[in-house]
Amino acid sequence: MALLLSGCCDKARIAQCKAEEAARRELAAVAPAPAADTPEPMRLVIRAGADAKVQARVESVSCVDGRGGSAVVALDWNISSPGVMAVRIRVGPDGGERKVWMDAGAVGQGVTGPWVKDGTVLTIEDLASGASLVELRADAGPCGGEAVE
Repeated sequence: MALLLSGCCDKARIAQCKAEEAARRELAAVAPAPAADTPEPMRLVIRAGADAKVQARVESVSCVDGRGGSAVVALDWNISSPGVMAVRIRVGPDGGERKVWMDAGAVGQGVTGPWVKDGTVLTIEDLASGASLVELRADAGPCGGEAVE
């Protein structure tokens, strides 16, 4: 017995799928590196492809039960991937649904509200294709006071 499956896709969609897969493989190949100058109560880990320059810093952290509770994060990005004219930044819990935080140009900056918590992930995507270009994850650590400025 044989099973035959067939499908129909246009060439543009096939090219888009290949570009998205290549971007995912490139992003996965880059080792995570902590952002510079982040306070201990909230560490930021950035994974970015070769064509993405990203800087992130914790502006302030409030502590809950001796750990980083919530933080305000400043983010600067410069995406030089060919064809990327605009990006969409999504935010949400690791493994959960991510909502749109903002749409912006390939070069830009933004400052979150005090809603970045342990396990929050920000993803920068190519607005046109949806391909993931950068992932930033917040990891809470111990803190000694109620707020770190």
